[in-house]
Amino acid sequence: MNDVRKRSQAIKAAIGEASAHISDETATLLPESVFAAWAAGVSYKAGEVVVYGGERYRVAQAHTSQSDWLPPNVPALYGKLTFAGGVQVWERPQAHNVIMKGERRLFRVEDGFDGNVYESLIDNNSWSYLETPDYWKLV
Repeated sequence: MNDVRKRSQAIKAAIGEASAHISDETATLLPESVFAAWAAGVSYKAGEVVVYGGERYRVAQAHTSQSDWLPPNVPALYGKLTFAGGVQVWERPQAHNVIMKGERRLFRVEDGFDGNVYESLIDNNSWSYLETPDYWKLV
């Protein structure tokens, strides 16, 4: 039994390292069970994908997790992966993940928007199309 546990832990570690090399879109399409569940006291490498609260997060920078550094609460350490049909769903960007010129976002109706996809016309965009319509183009 101990041998099986060691092999299982080795496989899980390999999956964690491999997750750093897959796209955000692919990470959202794979079954949740492929990725390690977030836990406190774990040493995470930048780029790894973890699951917390049913959502997938990409580790933004290497760190050892703490119980008070939960993925949805610390955007400097974790970026939530949200894609719909190959387009990332709009979420207010933070300093580490501003939207660059040419990137597209889906502005969902359930979030108070019109349900359309828009393309950013500027680099370092952190505003919605409602706030700054000149910064976005409907696609």
